[in-house]
Amino acid sequence: MRSIYSMVALIIFGASGLLAQNGLGVTRESSQTISQSRMGNEMVESIRKGYESNAYDAFLANLNSDYQQMVQSGKFDEFVKMRDVSPADKNLQQIAAHWETLHQKILVERNEELKGVVAEQTDQLIFKRIHSVISSLPADQKDALQYISALRFKTPANAVNEDERKLIEIDLASEFKIVHLDAQYAQKPFEDRYEKHVVINMDSLHQMKEAAKSFKDSALQKKVELAVAGFDTWQARNWDLNLLHQIIKKPTSDIEKKIASIFGKYREKTNDLYQKEFLAKLEHS
Repeated sequence: MRSIYSMVALIIFGASGLLAQNGLGVTRESSQTISQSRMGNEMVESIRKGYESNAYDAFLANLNSDYQQMVQSGKFDEFVKMRDVSPADKNLQQIAAHWETLHQKILVERNEELKGVVAEQTDQLIFKRIHSVISSLPADQKDALQYISALRFKTPANAVNEDERKLIEIDLASEFKIVHLDAQYAQKPFEDRYEKHVVINMDSLHQMKEAAKSFKDSALQKKVELAVAGFDTWQARNWDLNLLHQIIKKPTSDIEKKIASIFGKYREKTNDLYQKEFLAKLEHS
């Protein structure tokens, strides 16, 4: 059974594959390299072109071969059991969902303040990154991506119907491949790891899209379509947010210091909220 602490990490930090890059961070590149890196939309567009031109076929085939070996060995059953949750873990998910709703309100406030900083400022790369981070997806696309990410808390056995079971099975394979990749790419540069994570998730959504064509559940079919539509924009935002956080860790210019102060202020608000609305409720649950 997955421990309560790993459940907390998954829920709070979004280690879900689609909505976050599973804890990846920039640890080796200099701030100059980071500031000069490509924008998220350029990065994801390049990956998309490579994926659609079959440039990643060999990479995906190798991962799939490892996945099939895991299935045939019987070890994959142990991997699936990690998703089983106890009643206590389910209560944790409910508390975390409430906390996340409140957390989103803080992010809205933060983004409104950032808008004031970057108003009419679009030339510098840091401003472009902020515009990317504070931009929002259509609500239906965001909801669909959150639904797909939440599949990571389910097993095929507790799917609501046969259509959802197919999506969970695809997501299970994707999660294994990402875990397997992280072990192999632990010492690789951030951009290399990020690229491969996006490829795996891109391929997973493609499989879901193909599977959804025969779904009886039309609402679920629509969710998959919306998730596919919003995926590239969401991943581009994640790229820009990751790099922006690294830049403001050691701000040098006045504008970087201003942006860092805004992030710092709302980080403190988030920490306070976490103490009051998550830990306190968890202790009394």
